[in-house]
Amino acid sequence: MMSTVYAIANQKGGVGKTTTAVNVAACIAEAGYATLLVDVDPQANATVGLGIERSRAPGLYEVLAGEAAARDAVTGTPVQGLRALSSCRGSPASRTACTTRWRRCATTTSTSCSTARPRSGR
Repeated sequence: MMSTVYAIANQKGGVGKTTTAVNVAACIAEAGYATLLVDVDPQANATVGLGIERSRAPGLYEVLAGEAAARDAVTGTPVQGLRALSSCRGSPASRTACTTRWRRCATTTSTSCSTARPRSGR
């Protein structure tokens, strides 16, 4: 099955990354395509914007820590065809741990991070 990945990123804050991501994901889903929004921002604003509790678990933290499979962490949203993998949950300390783990996984092919992203060449 063919899929398309869109990444919305900018180092500057307040430029509309979350708003853009949520609205683009909703539009793609409403057009009839199965859509997954992965919220990697520790503030979890896309998660909350989709009506998902910030403290929902399992979420991205548990997936990156190898404590849960991504398929078990994905949840439905009020938008038909749009599912989400919620961001890091809990206290500021756990969100910091999640961010640290994400950065490490984004720069390695460690087997403990294999659920976070495909290895090079895939």
